[in-house]
Amino acid sequence: MKQQAGGDPVRLLFCGDFIAQKPREIVLSGDLRKLIAECDIKCLNFEGPLPIGNPVTIPGTAVLPQSMDSPPWCEENGFNLISLSNNHSGDFGETSLLKTVDAFKSATVIGAGTWEEAYSVKSIEIESLKIGFLSVAQCEFGILNDHWTTKESIGCAWINYPGLNNIIAEAKRSLDYLFVITHAGIEFFDFPLPEWRDRYRELIDAGADAIIGGHPHVPQGWELYKGKPIFYSLGNFYFDMPNRREYFSNGLVVVLSLDDQKAFSFQVYNTMFEGEEIKIDNSEKIKLHNEETCRILANEKAYIEVVNKMCLTLWRSYEATLIRALNSDRSTFSIKEWVKYVSHILQRRKTEYRFILNYMRCESHRFAISRAVKLISGVRI
Repeated sequence: MKQQAGGDPVRLLFCGDFIAQKPREIVLSGDLRKLIAECDIKCLNFEGPLPIGNPVTIPGTAVLPQSMDSPPWCEENGFNLISLSNNHSGDFGETSLLKTVDAFKSATVIGAGTWEEAYSVKSIEIESLKIGFLSVAQCEFGILNDHWTTKESIGCAWINYPGLNNIIAEAKRSLDYLFVITHAGIEFFDFPLPEWRDRYRELIDAGADAIIGGHPHVPQGWELYKGKPIFYSLGNFYFDMPNRREYFSNGLVVVLSLDDQKAFSFQVYNTMFEGEEIKIDNSEKIKLHNEETCRILANEKAYIEVVNKMCLTLWRSYEATLIRALNSDRSTFSIKEWVKYVSHILQRRKTEYRFILNYMRCESHRFAISRAVKLISGVRI
């Protein structure tokens, strides 16, 4: 794909997660629309496929279909780079995912399709710059995680595929810039897990010039590693689901300015959606929140304390879900948990192996469970 710019620094705009049931009713504020128009490449994470066929995920878990009008709305509003590697792209199966890819007529789609398509670094040339993009996600349903058994399947690229570092290193040899868009982490928590921080830094070492993260549905701050930015979560750009969690309606829009000297700068804008409007958020509250998040990321002791507390809080939810999945007994259940447990038995009367599989192979769940159990058990190493 080739585009032309006007001699000024090339500007790349990245937005967070997007899901819309009635996209034609969405209104972009004037200053946000102007910002999007001023950039050459405009990217968002298209979270969820077109609802073609029946859902194929675990019963009782969230299914996120997009409106059939969402792909044209994205393109009409200037978005020309669509990231599809996420945990909901496979919600309606392979045919749905392929139809979703095909629904974008002019935008470049990354991270999904056949094995070769999902793991392909797509390049866009603007004047003298050749810029590459790769989209990858943590291992949940719909992810092409096993070369031996999913090579012929349709799905999304896996962030921990053993060959990914080599894909990045090889692609970077013929590119001026390479940006990796990631989809991983614990939902609704303000900080990334240490394991993801290590992995994202490793991707920078492999050749990425920046990491643009999503999935937690809240902003998670950013840092520089070897002079290159890592944005752990941009939060939501627009997410058409009721949710009262703080900062669920907030997002980050990142604008990277590139030049032909292989140096770039970035600027972060706070956004929020309220009703059908998406706008730039200049409030002091979100400004201070993001500053505090970045400050804690830079303080190892404070950061680990927050992460440990987060994982211990999560453990009770993990424990209850795993017990119900196994149809096991638990004397410490609360009344509410007992109701869920009995309901689980009455409805299924069998072990729900897909719950267990997702907790085993999804890195975020596994990392958090391991950290929590280690803290509870008192094991030091």
